[in-house]
Amino acid sequence: MSAPLASRASQFVRTGSPRFSALYIAGFLSGSFFVAHEAPPHLLLWIIYWITFCVSVEWLNRLVDLPADRINQPLRTRWALSFGTRGLRRATFVAWFSVMLLSTAMVALSPSDAPSKTALAVVLVVNITIGIGYSFGRVTKRYPGATIALLTATLVMPWVTGLATGNGTLSSEQWRVAVAVAVLLATVSVIIAGAKDLTDRRGDTLIGYRSVWLTAVENGAGRTVLITALVQFTVAAITVTQVGISVFLAYSIIAAGEVSVILGVRRARTPADAIAVREHVYLVTMASVVSIGIAVNQSLQFALVAGACVIAWVLMSLLAHWNKHLSRKSASHMSALLWPRHSLTNDAVDSLA
Repeated sequence: MSAPLASRASQFVRTGSPRFSALYIAGFLSGSFFVAHEAPPHLLLWIIYWITFCVSVEWLNRLVDLPADRINQPLRTRWALSFGTRGLRRATFVAWFSVMLLSTAMVALSPSDAPSKTALAVVLVVNITIGIGYSFGRVTKRYPGATIALLTATLVMPWVTGLATGNGTLSSEQWRVAVAVAVLLATVSVIIAGAKDLTDRRGDTLIGYRSVWLTAVENGAGRTVLITALVQFTVAAITVTQVGISVFLAYSIIAAGEVSVILGVRRARTPADAIAVREHVYLVTMASVVSIGIAVNQSLQFALVAGACVIAWVLMSLLAHWNKHLSRKSASHMSALLWPRHSLTNDAVDSLA
């Protein structure tokens, strides 16, 4: 492969944002360990499944959102089209076909218990439906509720998939915990939806989308922060009776992180601000999934697994992602938004834009 072609291929792969697979895998393993206290059989195949699922969702999203992304993410769009629109379509088709094959294989390799197979098959079909539905922004972005529901599912479904693969049966108490964790993950996802809307609002105007979440922040920042904090802590207080104090403490920390996201959204004014906020929300999301996983799986084995997922996230962010926004400069810029007295040099700000 020639150097220019290899460079184009690398750029193309990076636009699939494979780092998000580490987020999916962390949630998936949280569910699996919760049921069976260990990783599921055929773990390597599951890792391949989530990486393939991740790039399938991202590449389809690149195709569907081309008009908006030419404004929102021009560099990523150029890289995604490094092999042309036809090449992106072919890669997306192959990726989704691979997801379907892997889904079939995982069901076939699952334990012979019929109800377990049926549950796993249904969950994997739902995963594909959500992954494809999420990418049709021209339709869902006109309906804020649909967008938030799909974004919520992207965090909840890996947890549910892990539960479905666990080689064990949930007790009534475990069912209560499982539902509580799903609710916690769902509330985290709502914050993600809002922060992503901020960074995409210029291009989203092309499809007539105006975020209810963003409007609420702009029209009443103080009230939005207060209401969000109260909702998050209320959810945590309710679920503590079902899940335990460890999850309450983890979620209290997460809620503080989410409030910082809202403050960043409210104060962001420039493209560099938006970049810093977007990266911050991904860090809060990864921390949320890992924290909740550790809270419900209090074992050294899972702690090591969670640590491996975090390391994978960092490495892929630095080496296999389309941007370099996970950096000290980005963190400093976010700090400047949260604590306005903290200042950045012009060079630091320009490097983020």
